[in-house]
Amino acid sequence: MADLAAQWRLKTLLVVPVKLGSISQTVANIALAEQKKVNLGGIILNCLEPRTETEIEQLTPIDLIQSLTNCPVLGVFPFIEDRRDLDKLASVVASWPEIKLPAHLNCLLRRGKRHKAQGKADSQHLSI
Repeated sequence: MADLAAQWRLKTLLVVPVKLGSISQTVANIALAEQKKVNLGGIILNCLEPRTETEIEQLTPIDLIQSLTNCPVLGVFPFIEDRRDLDKLASVVASWPEIKLPAHLNCLLRRGKRHKAQGKADSQHLSI
């Protein structure tokens, strides 16, 4: 994927799980991205399970990650029980002013919300 992102000159976000070992994983992935000349736009921390602010800071200290990688941490994606809840997903992303979603992702979110309102299954429209 790094080769493709570099070749197409795509601005890329590195999504990092909030867990033990995330700091070294992030540093290694940033080094790989730099080696492959990927245009990194920043880092998103992703909570795969419920986490307190203290746990997030202990497992993925933002200042340390930014100083080790020279790459901004743009936000923390909280744990969401139902990842098909498009309203929740959209509200989380909307709270990050630094991130501008590409038009096709905005379109997917809107379409998924329309289908949800119509009572149609939305899992086929947005996989996260």
